[in-house]
Amino acid sequence: MYLKRKYLGHILNIINKQLSNRDVVIVDGLYIDDVVRVLKENYNCKMMYLETDNNIRYERISKRLGITIEQAKKENEIKERLKDEVGIDTLIESADYVIDGNKSINEIFEIAKQFIVE
Repeated sequence: MYLKRKYLGHILNIINKQLSNRDVVIVDGLYIDDVVRVLKENYNCKMMYLETDNNIRYERISKRLGITIEQAKKENEIKERLKDEVGIDTLIESADYVIDGNKSINEIFEIAKQFIVE
């Protein structure tokens, strides 16, 4: 709960600032259910959840950050602990779309683009 309260206002301020001069803002890695609730109440927003097998996730993290697979696993462990603490299950249930993250990056992008246009 501490993390939720600590970061809720800060995250919302950043998103509000971005929305003040754009029609579309994509927020990656949003794990706080209260932020999603406030966004859904105040904006026409869609939530997409990318469901990806661990091995593919580790490969992508490794490539993106220029680290080894083992380091990527450690990075992901930190993220998974955070997800558990801030209510990821609630977020997954409230997702408007669940995307198969095992597809290629280009396929994921095209699917996400279709959802944004809807």
